[in-house]
Amino acid sequence: MTTAAAGPPVRHTHAITRDGELITKTFRSWSRGEPLREWRALRHLAETAPGLAPEPVAAEPLAEPPWLRMRVVPGQPVTGPWTDDHLDALAASMRQLWSVPVPTALDPIDFHSTAAWRDLVARTPELDPGPQRAVDLGIRRWIGSGELVDLLTADRPPILGQGDPQVGNMLYDAGRFRLVDFEDAGRSDLAFELANFAEHLGTRGTGLDRLADRFDVDPARYWLCRRLIASFWFFTLSTQRDRRNDEFVEQSTRLEALLDR
Repeated sequence: MTTAAAGPPVRHTHAITRDGELITKTFRSWSRGEPLREWRALRHLAETAPGLAPEPVAAEPLAEPPWLRMRVVPGQPVTGPWTDDHLDALAASMRQLWSVPVPTALDPIDFHSTAAWRDLVARTPELDPGPQRAVDLGIRRWIGSGELVDLLTADRPPILGQGDPQVGNMLYDAGRFRLVDFEDAGRSDLAFELANFAEHLGTRGTGLDRLADRFDVDPARYWLCRRLIASFWFFTLSTQRDRRNDEFVEQSTRLEALLDR
């Protein structure tokens, strides 16, 4: 979950070239260490869950620009609303991902920390008086509260989170999903990852919010995580109101409901 992912599910953080059955991903930005993060995740999955993600072949993650080479995986993103069969298949793939051993040296995903959220609040201008002002102030107060600290520091079983569940990163083929794009991957927890599926702007209207029904997740924690991730898109869209005001108003209404829940 990054600001680069804001808006429609189109990423411009890298370029992709294909040569036969090999894909080379060349990064255009890498300030958060994305190439090394993805390379380590792919190598780990090749050992612990072969076939779930692209097989890593070669890489220069510290070059300028960094690049990774991997084998092509079959499949296409689902277009339109997801069926129950799609959700069942995705649940099976995510359960496989979330069951792999989590390396002790794996960093948390970027927004699985109180500091990241408070930094986001600090660098996002407050709204002027108007219809969305109360939501803006309310979510800022909550992010500054001890409840957020408790939410993100609670002792929960760690999982390997993909970090960016937009539909283009999940390729469907012959009843199975394979996962691509692990540049945001890191240590996370079940409620946070499922909330990201439900609230990611790139999954809106797909029905992916029903994925959580297929997991035994703490409902209170899940809904607080949904509130948190919805706030990311609220703050992101608040800085783009000149061209995306309708989306911002819709997101404000969505976040208000989560604040009241």
